Amino acid sequence: SQRSNTFPISLKAIDHSIANVNMFVFETGSVEDLLMALKQAFPGKACFIDCWATWCAPCIVEFSFSKALQERSKELPVEFVYLCIDDRSTVDKWKEIVAKHELNGTHIYVKYSIMSAFMGMFSLSGYPSYILFDSKGKNINDFNRKPSSLSPELLKQFLQ
Repeated sequence: SQRSNTFPISLKAIDHSIANVNMFVFETGSVEDLLMALKQAFPGKACFIDCWATWCAPCIVEFSFSKALQERSKELPVEFVYLCIDDRSTVDKWKEIVAKHELNGTHIYVKYSIMSAFMGMFSLSGYPSYILFDSKGKNINDFNRKPSSLSPELLKQFLQ
């Protein structure tokens, strides 16, 4: 498992054998703790957040687009972070899906109550949902764009 030293202790690292992936479980703490952990982990970088569930077919359909967008956006100062809700799922199922789709980036398995608060805080409803934080950790309003509707050029425009 590849664990970045920049991740706060509130995120529990999960052992795995998937290349270019960091995996964590976030079970205790608040939505504010989760946001602080993300800001601390990626100083000076924007974060593209993908909120998904293992049982959500539209979420999984977007993964190939997310992977392509990520690869085509390498020169942009943006991190791809995948928040998976623990509702009606297991850590093993989550790891299996991440491995199958070879999604580089940071993956966090989030407790239902924390994910619900996160979604509510940013007026997101349903899965998949997307949010973009600028390099200062500020939410870019009205972003909620799925990877299949984004190009690196459009993503760059949102970041300016």
